[in-house]
Amino acid sequence: MSAPCIATKRNGAVCPAPALSGSAFCWAHDPARSAERADARRRGGHGRSTAARASKHLPPHLKDAEVRLVRLLDLVERGTVPPRTAEVVGVLVSRLVELARFAIELGEQRELNERLAALEGQLAELGERREEAA
Repeated sequence: MSAPCIATKRNGAVCPAPALSGSAFCWAHDPARSAERADARRRGGHGRSTAARASKHLPPHLKDAEVRLVRLLDLVERGTVPPRTAEVVGVLVSRLVELARFAIELGEQRELNERLAALEGQLAELGERREEAA
């Protein structure tokens, strides 16, 4: 078993984590790993962002919508695409996302209804067994 980390926490308590092999510090306190910790925080923060969470729920045909909208914004700023055209595209993409969300909710509702029907069937079967046993 490795020795405990020699660092102290912000509240003054001794860090209870084990020290890394070849170091007196744990991963969270080792000064040599500060860049690695910063990178992990960045990656963790990105995965928790609203945009990242939302994109996980988009159907495959809408995955590139965000990239396309950003490109469209660039074209509007350059004057290549009229703002009204970009506005219409934005509204259409919003409607597609709403439809996708509705389809997902409908699928989830269908799954819940199937599970509920299965549970009701099991409950009825259990009731019948109890009546037979009585």
